Amino acid sequence: MNNPNEMTYIGHLTELRTRIIRMFLFAGFALICCLPFTNEIYTFVSSPLMELMPAGSSMIATEVASPFIAPLRLSIYSALLISVPYFFMELWGFISPGLYKKEKAFVIPLMLSSAILFYAGIIFAYFIVSPIILGFFIAAAPDSIQVMTDINKYLDFVIKLFFAFGFAFEIPVATFLVVNTGLISKDSIKKMRPYLIIIFFISCKSSVTEVNHIIDKDFEKFRTDFIGKLKNEQTTAWLYLTIHNLIQTEIMLDEARKSILESDFENFKKRYIK
Repeated sequence: MNNPNEMTYIGHLTELRTRIIRMFLFAGFALICCLPFTNEIYTFVSSPLMELMPAGSSMIATEVASPFIAPLRLSIYSALLISVPYFFMELWGFISPGLYKKEKAFVIPLMLSSAILFYAGIIFAYFIVSPIILGFFIAAAPDSIQVMTDINKYLDFVIKLFFAFGFAFEIPVATFLVVNTGLISKDSIKKMRPYLIIIFFISCKSSVTEVNHIIDKDFEKFRTDFIGKLKNEQTTAWLYLTIHNLIQTEIMLDEARKSILESDFENFKKRYIK
Protein backbone atom coordinates (compact mmCIF):
# COMPACT_ATOMS: atom_id res chain seq x y z
CA MET A 1 0.00 0.00 0.00
CA ASN A 2 1.34 3.42 -0.96
CA ASN A 3 2.20 5.91 1.74
CA PRO A 4 -0.30 8.80 1.56
CA ASN A 5 2.47 11.24 2.56
CA GLU A 6 4.76 10.08 -0.25
CA MET A 7 5.11 12.64 -3.06
CA THR A 8 4.63 11.73 -6.71
CA TYR A 9 7.30 12.22 -9.38
CA ILE A 10 5.51 15.37 -10.60
CA GLY A 11 5.30 16.59 -7.01
CA HIS A 12 9.08 16.29 -6.62
CA LEU A 13 9.67 18.19 -9.86
CA THR A 14 7.26 20.92 -8.75
CA GLU A 15 9.04 21.26 -5.41
CA LEU A 16 12.43 21.36 -7.15
CA ARG A 17 11.21 24.09 -9.51
CA THR A 18 9.90 26.10 -6.55
CA ARG A 19 13.19 25.83 -4.69
CA ILE A 20 15.23 26.79 -7.78
CA ILE A 21 13.01 29.87 -8.25
CA ARG A 22 13.62 30.79 -4.59
CA MET A 23 17.36 30.43 -5.12
CA PHE A 24 17.26 32.76 -8.14
CA LEU A 25 15.15 35.27 -6.20
CA PHE A 26 17.53 35.20 -3.24
CA ALA A 27 20.54 35.66 -5.54
CA GLY A 28 18.73 38.55 -7.24
CA PHE A 29 18.00 40.15 -3.85
CA ALA A 30 21.66 39.74 -2.86
CA LEU A 31 22.70 41.37 -6.15
CA ILE A 32 20.36 44.32 -5.53
CA CYS A 33 21.95 44.75 -2.10
CA CYS A 34 25.46 44.66 -3.65
CA LEU A 35 24.75 47.10 -6.50
CA PRO A 36 25.02 50.31 -4.42
CA PHE A 37 28.49 49.17 -3.30
CA THR A 38 29.92 48.00 -6.64
CA ASN A 39 32.83 50.45 -6.61
CA GLU A 40 33.61 49.77 -2.94
CA ILE A 41 33.62 45.99 -3.56
CA TYR A 42 35.97 46.35 -6.52
CA THR A 43 38.26 48.65 -4.53
CA PHE A 44 38.40 46.07 -1.75
CA VAL A 45 39.20 43.21 -4.14
CA SER A 46 41.84 45.24 -6.02
CA SER A 47 43.54 46.51 -2.84
CA PRO A 48 46.21 43.71 -2.80
CA LEU A 49 47.38 44.90 -6.23
CA MET A 50 47.08 48.62 -5.54
CA GLU A 51 49.17 48.34 -2.37
CA LEU A 52 52.01 46.70 -4.32
CA MET A 53 52.01 48.89 -7.41
CA PRO A 54 54.78 51.51 -7.73
CA ALA A 55 54.01 55.12 -6.85
CA GLY A 56 52.27 56.90 -9.70
CA SER A 57 50.87 53.68 -11.20
CA SER A 58 47.18 52.90 -11.40
CA MET A 59 44.77 50.42 -12.95
CA ILE A 60 43.40 51.23 -16.39
CA ALA A 61 40.28 50.49 -18.46
CA THR A 62 41.05 49.65 -22.10
CA GLU A 63 37.39 49.41 -23.16
CA VAL A 64 34.68 52.07 -23.05
CA ALA A 65 32.27 50.06 -20.89
CA SER A 66 34.92 48.48 -18.63
CA PRO A 67 34.53 50.96 -15.71
CA PHE A 68 30.87 49.90 -15.51
CA ILE A 69 31.06 46.23 -16.54
CA ALA A 70 33.96 45.12 -14.32
CA PRO A 71 32.47 46.27 -10.97
CA LEU A 72 29.05 44.94 -12.05
CA ARG A 73 30.52 41.51 -12.84
CA LEU A 74 32.23 41.46 -9.46
CA SER A 75 28.94 42.36 -7.76
CA ILE A 76 27.27 39.40 -9.50
CA TYR A 77 30.02 37.06 -8.29
CA SER A 78 29.73 38.54 -4.79
CA ALA A 79 25.96 37.98 -4.77
CA LEU A 80 26.46 34.34 -5.77
CA LEU A 81 29.02 33.85 -3.00
CA ILE A 82 26.69 35.42 -0.45
CA SER A 83 23.88 33.14 -1.66
CA VAL A 84 25.84 29.88 -1.25
CA PRO A 85 24.56 29.15 2.31
CA TYR A 86 20.97 29.73 1.16
CA PHE A 87 21.54 27.43 -1.84
CA PHE A 88 22.73 24.73 0.55
CA MET A 89 19.68 25.31 2.75
CA GLU A 90 17.30 24.87 -0.17
CA LEU A 91 19.20 21.79 -1.32
CA TRP A 92 18.97 20.35 2.17
CA GLY A 93 15.25 21.09 2.30
CA PHE A 94 14.77 19.15 -0.92
CA ILE A 95 16.81 16.03 -0.10
CA SER A 96 16.28 15.74 3.68
CA PRO A 97 12.77 14.17 3.58
CA GLY A 98 14.20 11.18 1.69
CA LEU A 99 17.04 10.53 4.14
CA TYR A 100 17.19 8.33 7.21
CA LYS A 101 18.16 9.80 10.57
CA LYS A 102 21.68 8.33 10.32
CA GLU A 103 22.09 9.78 6.83
CA LYS A 104 20.92 13.21 8.01
CA ALA A 105 23.53 13.15 10.76
CA PHE A 106 26.12 12.40 8.06
CA VAL A 107 25.02 14.99 5.46
CA ILE A 108 24.56 18.06 7.70
CA PRO A 109 28.24 18.29 8.83
CA LEU A 110 29.31 17.54 5.26
CA MET A 111 27.34 20.45 3.81
CA LEU A 112 28.45 22.82 6.55
CA SER A 113 32.10 21.87 6.15
CA SER A 114 31.82 22.25 2.35
CA ALA A 115 30.56 25.83 2.67
CA ILE A 116 33.11 26.74 5.36
CA LEU A 117 36.04 25.25 3.44
CA PHE A 118 35.00 27.01 0.23
CA TYR A 119 34.92 30.39 1.98
CA ALA A 120 38.20 29.56 3.75
CA GLY A 121 39.83 28.89 0.37
CA ILE A 122 38.72 32.28 -0.95
CA ILE A 123 39.93 34.07 2.20
CA PHE A 124 43.27 32.26 1.98
CA ALA A 125 43.63 33.24 -1.68
CA TYR A 126 42.83 36.90 -0.95
CA PHE A 127 44.97 37.49 2.14
CA ILE A 128 47.87 35.06 1.59
CA VAL A 129 48.22 33.97 -2.03
CA SER A 130 47.28 37.17 -3.89
CA PRO A 131 49.92 39.43 -2.28
CA ILE A 132 52.65 36.82 -2.93
CA ILE A 133 51.73 36.21 -6.58
CA LEU A 134 51.10 39.86 -7.40
CA GLY A 135 54.27 40.93 -5.59
CA PHE A 136 56.26 38.45 -7.67
CA PHE A 137 54.78 39.66 -10.96
CA ILE A 138 55.33 43.34 -10.15
CA ALA A 139 58.88 42.80 -8.85
CA ALA A 140 59.77 40.77 -11.94
CA ALA A 141 58.78 43.60 -14.30
CA PRO A 142 61.79 45.30 -16.00
CA ASP A 143 62.60 48.85 -14.93
CA SER A 144 61.61 50.14 -18.37
CA ILE A 145 58.03 48.83 -17.99
CA GLN A 146 55.40 50.67 -15.97
CA VAL A 147 52.87 48.33 -14.39
CA MET A 148 49.31 49.42 -15.32
CA THR A 149 46.86 46.53 -15.06
CA ASP A 150 43.56 46.46 -16.95
CA ILE A 151 40.58 46.22 -14.56
CA ASN A 152 38.87 43.44 -16.56
CA LYS A 153 42.05 41.36 -16.81
CA TYR A 154 42.66 41.72 -13.09
CA LEU A 155 39.08 40.68 -12.30
CA ASP A 156 39.43 37.57 -14.48
CA PHE A 157 42.67 36.71 -12.71
CA VAL A 158 41.39 37.05 -9.14
CA ILE A 159 38.08 35.28 -9.84
CA LYS A 160 39.95 32.27 -11.25
CA LEU A 161 42.31 32.38 -8.28
CA PHE A 162 39.49 32.59 -5.72
CA PHE A 163 37.48 29.76 -7.25
CA ALA A 164 40.60 27.62 -7.75
CA PHE A 165 41.48 27.84 -4.05
CA GLY A 166 37.83 27.58 -3.01
CA PHE A 167 37.52 24.25 -4.84
CA ALA A 168 41.02 23.16 -3.75
CA PHE A 169 39.92 23.50 -0.13
CA GLU A 170 37.07 21.08 -0.92
CA ILE A 171 39.56 18.26 -1.49
CA PRO A 172 39.17 16.88 2.09
CA VAL A 173 35.40 16.64 1.58
CA ALA A 174 35.82 15.01 -1.84
CA THR A 175 38.35 12.54 -0.42
CA PHE A 176 36.03 11.71 2.46
CA LEU A 177 33.17 11.07 0.04
CA VAL A 178 35.05 8.84 -2.40
CA VAL A 179 36.51 6.79 0.47
CA ASN A 180 33.24 6.37 2.39
CA THR A 181 31.20 5.56 -0.71
CA GLY A 182 33.68 2.83 -1.63
CA LEU A 183 34.74 4.39 -4.95
CA ILE A 184 38.36 4.24 -3.86
CA SER A 185 40.22 2.89 -0.85
CA LYS A 186 42.58 4.66 1.56
CA ASP A 187 45.46 2.47 0.45
CA SER A 188 44.85 3.42 -3.19
CA ILE A 189 44.96 7.13 -2.32
CA LYS A 190 48.26 6.62 -0.46
CA LYS A 191 49.75 4.81 -3.45
CA MET A 192 48.51 7.47 -5.90
CA ARG A 193 49.73 10.45 -3.86
CA PRO A 194 53.24 10.75 -5.46
CA TYR A 195 51.77 10.48 -8.95
CA LEU A 196 49.10 13.07 -8.17
CA ILE A 197 51.79 15.49 -7.00
CA ILE A 198 53.74 14.87 -10.23
CA ILE A 199 50.60 15.44 -12.33
CA PHE A 200 49.93 18.69 -10.44
CA PHE A 201 53.40 20.05 -11.12
CA ILE A 202 53.36 18.92 -14.76
CA SER A 203 50.11 20.88 -15.18
CA CYS A 204 52.07 23.98 -14.12
CA LYS A 205 54.88 23.12 -16.53
CA SER A 206 54.02 25.58 -19.33
CA SER A 207 54.41 28.71 -17.20
CA VAL A 208 57.74 27.50 -15.81
CA THR A 209 58.97 26.68 -19.33
CA GLU A 210 58.28 30.26 -20.44
CA VAL A 211 60.48 31.58 -17.62
CA ASN A 212 63.12 29.03 -18.54
CA HIS A 213 63.22 30.26 -22.14
CA ILE A 214 63.56 33.89 -20.99
CA ILE A 215 66.57 32.99 -18.84
CA ASP A 216 68.17 30.84 -21.56
CA LYS A 217 68.09 33.73 -24.03
CA ASP A 218 70.39 35.88 -21.90
CA PHE A 219 71.79 33.67 -19.16
CA GLU A 220 74.91 35.76 -18.50
CA LYS A 221 72.83 38.87 -17.84
CA PHE A 222 70.53 36.86 -15.60
CA ARG A 223 73.51 35.42 -13.64
CA THR A 224 75.16 38.85 -13.21
CA ASP A 225 71.90 40.48 -12.07
CA PHE A 226 71.23 37.64 -9.67
CA ILE A 227 74.66 37.80 -7.99
CA GLY A 228 74.39 41.58 -7.64
CA LYS A 229 70.90 41.45 -6.19
CA LEU A 230 71.85 38.62 -3.81
CA LYS A 231 74.85 40.61 -2.50
CA ASN A 232 72.62 43.63 -1.91
CA GLU A 233 69.98 41.41 -0.23
CA GLN A 234 67.29 42.53 -2.65
CA THR A 235 63.91 40.79 -2.64
CA THR A 236 64.13 39.96 -6.35
CA ALA A 237 67.16 37.74 -5.61
CA TRP A 238 64.90 35.41 -3.68
CA LEU A 239 62.44 35.52 -6.56
CA TYR A 240 65.26 34.41 -8.87
CA LEU A 241 66.03 31.57 -6.47
CA THR A 242 62.39 30.55 -6.66
CA ILE A 243 62.56 30.54 -10.47
CA HIS A 244 65.72 28.41 -10.28
CA ASN A 245 63.99 25.90 -8.00
CA LEU A 246 60.98 25.75 -10.31
CA ILE A 247 63.22 25.07 -13.31
CA GLN A 248 65.05 22.31 -11.46
CA THR A 249 61.68 20.85 -10.45
CA GLU A 250 60.59 21.00 -14.09
CA ILE A 251 63.69 19.07 -15.18
CA MET A 252 63.10 16.45 -12.50
CA LEU A 253 59.44 16.07 -13.49
CA ASP A 254 60.34 15.74 -17.16
CA GLU A 255 62.67 12.88 -16.28
CA ALA A 256 60.02 11.36 -14.01
CA ARG A 257 57.43 11.49 -16.77
CA LYS A 258 59.82 9.84 -19.25
CA SER A 259 60.69 7.13 -16.74
CA ILE A 260 56.98 6.43 -16.15
CA LEU A 261 56.34 6.15 -19.89
CA GLU A 262 59.33 3.82 -20.21
CA SER A 263 58.27 1.77 -17.16
CA ASP A 264 61.53 2.69 -15.43
CA PHE A 265 60.19 4.80 -12.55
CA GLU A 266 61.73 2.62 -9.81
CA ASN A 267 65.26 3.23 -11.14
CA PHE A 268 64.50 6.94 -11.47
CA LYS A 269 63.32 7.04 -7.85
CA LYS A 270 66.40 5.21 -6.57
CA ARG A 271 68.65 7.55 -8.55
CA TYR A 272 67.08 10.68 -7.08
CA ILE A 273 66.93 9.34 -3.53
CA LYS A 274 70.62 8.45 -3.78
